[in-house]
Amino acid sequence: MENETKAFLQSRASLNRAATYTPTIEELQSVSFTDYVRRTLLGVTTKPMECNQVTLEKIIGSIDARKYNDGIAKVTLPLGWWDEEGIGKDRTARGPEWNSESKLGQMVITTPIKQCLSGIGGIYEFTMFELKPLTVAEFRSRADQYRCRQLGSVENEFSEEVVEELARQFWRRLGPTMEPSVYGADLEGSLFEDDKASGWNVNQLSSCLQLLTVDQLNGSLPGVTNSYLYFGMWASCFAAHTEDMNLCSINYLHAGAPKYWYSISTLDAPRFESLAAHHFADAASECAEFLRHKRYLISPAILKKAGIKYKTQIQCPGDAIITFPGSYHFGFNIGFNVAESSNFAIPEWIPQGIHANVCLCRPDSVRIDIDRMAAVLIRYEQYCLDHQCRIPYHDWATLEIERKAKELQCPHQIESNPEFLSITYPKRAKHKRPRRKTHKPEIDSQLHRIAQKASAKQFKKKSQVLYYHPDGSILCGTIMEVIENHARVNFKGLSKKDDEWIRLDSANLFLDGGVDPSAAAPMANREKSEKKKKRKKIASNKQSSKLPFKEVDCSSDVVDKGLLAPLTSVEQS
Repeated sequence: MENETKAFLQSRASLNRAATYTPTIEELQSVSFTDYVRRTLLGVTTKPMECNQVTLEKIIGSIDARKYNDGIAKVTLPLGWWDEEGIGKDRTARGPEWNSESKLGQMVITTPIKQCLSGIGGIYEFTMFELKPLTVAEFRSRADQYRCRQLGSVENEFSEEVVEELARQFWRRLGPTMEPSVYGADLEGSLFEDDKASGWNVNQLSSCLQLLTVDQLNGSLPGVTNSYLYFGMWASCFAAHTEDMNLCSINYLHAGAPKYWYSISTLDAPRFESLAAHHFADAASECAEFLRHKRYLISPAILKKAGIKYKTQIQCPGDAIITFPGSYHFGFNIGFNVAESSNFAIPEWIPQGIHANVCLCRPDSVRIDIDRMAAVLIRYEQYCLDHQCRIPYHDWATLEIERKAKELQCPHQIESNPEFLSITYPKRAKHKRPRRKTHKPEIDSQLHRIAQKASAKQFKKKSQVLYYHPDGSILCGTIMEVIENHARVNFKGLSKKDDEWIRLDSANLFLDGGVDPSAAAPMANREKSEKKKKRKKIASNKQSSKLPFKEVDCSSDVVDKGLLAPLTSVEQS
């Protein structure tokens, strides 16, 4: 009977599993991380570059739909692919290297999160509470005590059959009466240290996102390319979500108990969003991107009833889970474990990135200029084609930074000493349909305004500000809200969805000191001159309207002789 039960569980589980890959060290080292994800995990095929002409259509390949629809893939990395010095060569997280006296045990988890649950019947919402900092050794002790209270023991044997049984217990026990678990999430850092890890160091991945560092002085994209550590315990969850900007992600489990993953088929993502919006209507009405808050969970049983397909996967120490662009995923931890995660991108992500929306509820939402990304990617591919060799993304970005440092002359140079600065702000054209008789000549296409330096405390809600954007433009806007040393700024002429969160201590953020007096006088004189011309024109029109009607010859000869002025369009300011 026991053997029959095991066979049933294995057959039932295997039907729902996402794909698993087991590369050798030679395979990992023969291709870059990005190429392995593209070719092996997603089955991407690309078109050959012809006539030395690089286009985005040729860069973005065709994805194997069968692989992509899994949403995630598991890569079981071979022994020896990295030295494991960062975890004391102990994947169990139970040895002396993880004790309270060790370097790992004394690592501080700055903001552990208590996950308080509400809801019943497979529809759940989390409320998060930040706790006091804990060391890793203290967190492990707390995790073991919690698991003993919930399951009766700290089990260290995690076969597939045991994990499947624990998954059923998790969903049966889940509810508001369950003692809240604690999750040590989003701790910036890495356990790989400086190990190359066969090109799979989560903190140093070769990704086309590195091309954007040509616009960054420090060569990194905070919150995107930096890795984060996650410390889990039994029943601690990561709620259903897609990555910021629909990026790809990698999650590598360093040590401890397994993670259980669920991924929703990318074909069913719109239906899942509709289902979530129905069950969490209040949240959906407040923020269209409420699922990016990572607080909402729907059980597999509800998904099955709704006809939404999903895959599962069990991640053990030494396994990496890759999430595909735009895929929804969620899951929970079986016990105490340590994982490391980061975002990355491949060229095939760009179409998903174009359709990605940004949640403006928090200042840490990632925003990427897709047009800029595509343009830089084309330049990189053109460079590789012209030189008949492929170089790492980061190396090309470094070459570009060095070239720009020598050749680029910025037209808007911001000094650091003066208290007030005169800034040229390009006036943005309004695209409204003009009414009749409201045409006005364009007085000046630029407004000269004063940028006033200020401390972080001086930037308050409704403050008028000027922002020197990294693309070289200078924008005028209004602060809509201030949270955690960040201000959400709405720029004049742009919609709410184009708002940006800006650090209050940013060197590019200024209070708007009004129009520069040195520029205001010439502008006022030009305005008076234009008004005077307009009054003369109106008086002339009235005078001509009183004359008796006379047929006028509109032939080209008459026009050429100056007897009739040709009709010209007047630009609207």
